[in-house]
Amino acid sequence: MADWWQADAAFFELIRDKEVLSRIVAEVAGETVATANAGEKTKTLKRIVRDHLDGADGRTKVERWVPKWLGFPASAYTDRGGVATVAAHAKVESARPPEPDPEGPEQAEVMTEGAEETALPIAA
Repeated sequence: MADWWQADAAFFELIRDKEVLSRIVAEVAGETVATANAGEKTKTLKRIVRDHLDGADGRTKVERWVPKWLGFPASAYTDRGGVATVAAHAKVESARPPEPDPEGPEQAEVMTEGAEETALPIAA
């Protein structure tokens, strides 16, 4: 996704959640910067992220950053939910059958007409 997407003004206008924005600051600028600016207004937090993405004001430029929502698998910045791609991924994962244990050979009993019951290993 990083090949085709970059944060623009519309992206920053749509983010209104301060907790989410604080997590994005931590992701882009580091946990120390996020902690130091935890009490700042969202406008300031957005500016910090923008400056890091652009490499402005002496900050190291962050290349190819995408928000967690656009990653694979998608994930959220908070535990509150509300991110449809995260919910959809969880639904798919819960429906997926468990993978066989690669450590132990599974045995299947095969019955053939006129033959005795034999146990044959299942090829993986």
